[in-house]
Amino acid sequence: MMPRTVDRSIARMIATKRIITGTLALMAGVAMTVIALMHGASPTPQLGLALLIFFAGGVWTLRDGLRLRRALASSAPSSPPSPSSSPSPSPSSPPRPSAS
Repeated sequence: MMPRTVDRSIARMIATKRIITGTLALMAGVAMTVIALMHGASPTPQLGLALLIFFAGGVWTLRDGLRLRRALASSAPSSPPSPSSSPSPSPSSPPRPSAS
C-alpha cells in the first residue's frame, strides 16, 4: 500500500522509467552476449563484469518498476472523478466583450 502523500503522476513516471531502463539493460546484455559469441575470442573479465551489471541491474530495475506499477494500481482511488464533474467553458459560447 502506498502512502497518500506520494504524487501519483511522479510515481507513475518513475515506474515507467524503471521498466524502460530495465528492459533496455536486459536487451544490452543479450546483445553483448551475442556479440561476444560471434567474436570468437575468449571472454575477458571486463565482459563478465559488464554482463553482470547489465543483467543484474536490468532485472532489479525491471522488477522494481513492475512492483511500483502494481502498487500504484492497487492503491488507486475506488471511483475516479468523472470528466463531466469539473466545470469547463463550453466551446460554443461567444467571448465576453470587455468594458472599456
